[in-house]
Amino acid sequence: MQTGLSLRIVKPQSFLTIEEYSYTMRKNTRETYGKQFEKFKEFCQVKGYSLENSEKTEEMRQLIEELLKAYINESAEIYSISTVRTRFYAIVKALNYMNILINISAFKELIKAKENKRAEENQTLKKKTPALTKDKIREHIHELKKNYRDIVWLLYYGAFRISELLSLTPEDIELNDKGYVISVKSAKNLKTGKEQFKFIPENSEAGSVLKERLSNTEVEETLFNQTRNVVSMTIARKWKGYTAHSLRAGFITDALNNGANIEQVCSQTGQTFATAQNYYRQIKADENNAVNFV
Repeated sequence: MQTGLSLRIVKPQSFLTIEEYSYTMRKNTRETYGKQFEKFKEFCQVKGYSLENSEKTEEMRQLIEELLKAYINESAEIYSISTVRTRFYAIVKALNYMNILINISAFKELIKAKENKRAEENQTLKKKTPALTKDKIREHIHELKKNYRDIVWLLYYGAFRISELLSLTPEDIELNDKGYVISVKSAKNLKTGKEQFKFIPENSEAGSVLKERLSNTEVEETLFNQTRNVVSMTIARKWKGYTAHSLRAGFITDALNNGANIEQVCSQTGQTFATAQNYYRQIKADENNAVNFV
């Protein structure tokens, strides 16, 4: 029975492009595998190894396994495990079409170990989100690239969830005589069709960020192009033991320690009183104790 597919058997003697060694995949699949394999080849080049025109020997296969292991380890520090797993299988498929077989079981175990480690870390942090206060932010924020410095300051001052911040466009922001009023339509704890409003003082670090971003962003574009996972991993790597959610906890802690009441805090965070209090860390017992009011 004719399938419409040309089953041409190709056994190249060197590493070329996916179009040159695969005629059995659909175009979209071939492009996906090819794109991921090209990224892996670029990674190998950075490490000092070129796969171009290399002979397919046992030594080269072992070298590829070592490089792929390093690629997975580094990717797992930046991307979600599901992304790492997808990249791995795409690379394996590409290698298979070149008749290069690797020990898939060993790599599955490696990725599973990374997944378990990530789950343990997330579970530990969920038990009690530590507060990333303004003082702690200033310890390392200068070490970040500008895009991520901007994101951190907005996450802190606006008490944003990452998804809320990354979905903002200039249309969601208005400037008044005191600062920026931001409409957050995607707030998780609000019903569809309603809005939550946040405020960013114009003279704050986050206010400076918005001023610059608004002048350089088209009306319908988002302020940032970064992904949620990369933002989360960047914060976790720079401030060990903290997460992006720690910036919300830090905002709540700083605000309450500096005299704000819980109602004012919840106006910015969009949380219930009970939820906001669960984020409250590093209480100044002498300044915020009820005994001072009797």
